[in-house]
Amino acid sequence: GPKMTFSTAAVTDLWARGYGALPCPQRVQLEVGECPLTSEWSVAADGSVDPAALACLTAGLQEIFGSPPATANPGARCIMLSQKPGTVAPDASEGIARQGYRIRVTGDRVDVTGNAGAGLFYGVQTLLQMLRPCAGGRAGTLPVGVIEDWPDRELRIIHYDTKHHQDRLESVKDMISRAASFKINGLAWEIEDKFAYEKHPVIGAPGAFTAAQMCEITEHALRHHVEIIPIVQGPSHLAFVLKHEEFAHLREDRANNYMLCPSNDECYELLFSMYDELIAA
Repeated sequence: GPKMTFSTAAVTDLWARGYGALPCPQRVQLEVGECPLTSEWSVAADGSVDPAALACLTAGLQEIFGSPPATANPGARCIMLSQKPGTVAPDASEGIARQGYRIRVTGDRVDVTGNAGAGLFYGVQTLLQMLRPCAGGRAGTLPVGVIEDWPDRELRIIHYDTKHHQDRLESVKDMISRAASFKINGLAWEIEDKFAYEKHPVIGAPGAFTAAQMCEITEHALRHHVEIIPIVQGPSHLAFVLKHEEFAHLREDRANNYMLCPSNDECYELLFSMYDELIAA
């Protein structure tokens, strides 16, 4: 097959040891040796920690080991989760600092400490990405050492465009979870007619998400430290609204359903009512 080549600048310390994490952590200090994880390892929390971090770690280990990890007091062969402000990036802004974390791996223990809930959640994502399955999937390894990480930018937003298709509720939630695993924390959703506007029900396509469903999606996103930012374009890109005869009188050009007439106050009433419904949801 074709030979793969890599720039030496792209070969990180983790990659050189056969491990990977995206985005690449800020600081990686690896030592000699590996930490072997098996289904006998347990998960513990030092005090009150972000519930999403604990749930993600438990689910990820169950997927690898075939059974959920045990919960136990701190000790050997344990993954310990904790939150402590100022653990890493003490000079960063508050928005950056709360997303920072440290992973410390020894031969028989792993400590994941977040500056806050978001940092602990991201530390768990890096841990699960690094965990290298072996022995038929019933065990795994981590490199011994310390990883400290925080983002360069407070917001990391992806554009989610559903103007031409309707996803299922569970598919959207799964997509958000997957994006969060790569530390995406904003979803700019160009939703168009995939929302069931109650004031203007003709706009919503068949199967459009109701306000209650959008609330459910939003709550799921926030648990994964993702903020949903709805996009309703205007005054252009509004064929999904202006194609309907009841809104034809709002067109700038009656023969073209692309754009609202900016000099018609009724156009703003329509747009702002759409904004209000999505914001509320």
